[in-house]
Amino acid sequence: MGGPSDANRLTHLDGLRGLAILGVILYHAFSRWTRIEPWTHDAAVRQVFHNGWLGVELFFMISGFVIFWSLDRADGFVRFGYKRWLRLFPAMLLSSAIIYATSFFLPERPLGEPDARDMLPGVTFVNPEVWTHTFGVPFESLDGAFWSLYVETKFYAVAAFGAFVLRGRAIALVTGLYVLYLASLWTGPNILVSALRFAGVNYYGWFLVGIFFYSHWKTGDARAMAASVACGALAVAEVSLGREPGVLVTSVILLLVFWASFKSMAGGRLASCRALTWLGFVSYPLYLIHQNFVTGLAIELHGIEDGLWPWLYPTMALAVAISLALLVAKAE
Repeated sequence: MGGPSDANRLTHLDGLRGLAILGVILYHAFSRWTRIEPWTHDAAVRQVFHNGWLGVELFFMISGFVIFWSLDRADGFVRFGYKRWLRLFPAMLLSSAIIYATSFFLPERPLGEPDARDMLPGVTFVNPEVWTHTFGVPFESLDGAFWSLYVETKFYAVAAFGAFVLRGRAIALVTGLYVLYLASLWTGPNILVSALRFAGVNYYGWFLVGIFFYSHWKTGDARAMAASVACGALAVAEVSLGREPGVLVTSVILLLVFWASFKSMAGGRLASCRALTWLGFVSYPLYLIHQNFVTGLAIELHGIEDGLWPWLYPTMALAVAISLALLVAKAE
């Protein structure tokens, strides 16, 4: 969920990150955890934020664009991997320490009280199932939101392997894996589908939207734009299948917002507004720590004073999460 940090940084990408994190935190604050919250949000409020989880798919589109931009300027596999690690690890370490330290004061948080070993999946960016299998004891993520970081880092590895080991075949490799996944849904054995999903390939349609659009942005090739649109259609179809119509509508809107931020002057200006770019600046640590607070701390605040409007509890807790995320972002 990181991005380039040099003078060539595209400001509106920070705004897109801000929009993505806004959707995710509002979903968790006002819709996701109603079953454990001792208050009831208005049904209209819950419905408005019900599909905010799709902000993660917007993060994946941004990553597809940014990672292939970074690969074009990288010196090699090791150097690329080191820069990605340097971008992700410090904030993950600090955020994990915050989550672990505060979890004992927030027993109502969604995942409950963690074990110290549960820090390992996050700081290594490796699924807890791998560590459970390796050591024979159960591991969990410190926070449920970490799942997308496991997907991201595996995507980084695949893209870098295609770029440096397969000598410039990163797009072909990512596309081929996604096509294999789609085909396996119809004809492949369950073990193949499970393996590809474990590798995060089921999300590659979203990454490919950004990858092909990067190619179009760099070269002006209309075929790359068409490929971006085609991958977007496949990704939307897959995420919408069997879900309520709002998922289809929201995911299409996010695709259009992503493309419009580059293609439209008005779209670029909106995505570059100060509020969104500021949220984009803190989006990574905020993504990591917010759920611990907008649910756990909000419930604690309700226990102290239960007579406030329901929306105030997660809002006050979110202010704490944003403040901590800002400290982590600046500490990086």
